[in-house]
Amino acid sequence: MISGSAALEFLPVTPTRARKINDRLYASSGVLVPVGYVTDGASIPRAFWRVIGHPFEGQYIRPALVHDVRCEWKVGRWEDTHREFHRHLIEEGVGKRRAWLMFQAVWHFGPRWSPAEAITIPRAQAIATAPLGPNGRPWGDYGTR
Repeated sequence: MISGSAALEFLPVTPTRARKINDRLYASSGVLVPVGYVTDGASIPRAFWRVIGHPFEGQYIRPALVHDVRCEWKVGRWEDTHREFHRHLIEEGVGKRRAWLMFQAVWHFGPRWSPAEAITIPRAQAIATAPLGPNGRPWGDYGTR
């Protein structure tokens, strides 16, 4: 389950990316999405927008934000990350068939990393609660330049 708002603001320089505003998102797994985190939404190729939907649609955005953080920071095992994405899609009300298709897409084409590259959820929480993002700038500046 995910708690917190999915409020985003689109970045003027790159309209296919948006920044998380308002409160942090918290996934039941312990993963936090900090205010200021920059995302491309659900990574749906433009050719499939008519079939699957827009990357920033309401039912997709919270699962996509948690999935983006887990993939970008390599939190835990990649298999668990993709399974959690599927579970969150269903919890957010995405139909089972569409959620399964999106899960298959990330499972087969999404990022993978070795256990040696992975960080723990407590380490990800420390990153998410730090005043500076991984790039050394405040979270609000993350991904804007």
